[in-house]
Amino acid sequence: EGNQLDGTLPEEYGELTKLTSLYFESNRFEGFLPSSYGNLTNLVNLFVNNNRLSGTVPTEYSALTNLKYFWFHGNILTGNVDEFCDSYLWMNDTDLRSDCLRNDADGAPAQIECSCCSSCCDSNGTDCVANTQY
Repeated sequence: EGNQLDGTLPEEYGELTKLTSLYFESNRFEGFLPSSYGNLTNLVNLFVNNNRLSGTVPTEYSALTNLKYFWFHGNILTGNVDEFCDSYLWMNDTDLRSDCLRNDADGAPAQIECSCCSSCCDSNGTDCVANTQY
């Protein structure tokens, strides 16, 4: 699946402020989510799922108030994104998917704390279910 692209996500894309969609899903990208993507305030679709990204979701992403889809499951991301739940970013019916499924089939704990995610996936990012906390 995907294009089998590898390397890191281009930090420079954060300067392309008229972008409305970024599709990086199902590749072999590594490294961190660029904080510069928080400048992409016209972004509607951000798909970075099913890669090898690590670290946390940058707090700068709370500025992405036009997002309708933000899928970041199937990575090695950790942390808590509940700070975004209070921003109006997630009040726009954003489809937010992360590895927040507790006690998945592998017995792994949730990698991401996300009470406002619309779907929670297992640690592999493959089995996703509706988030009952949402």
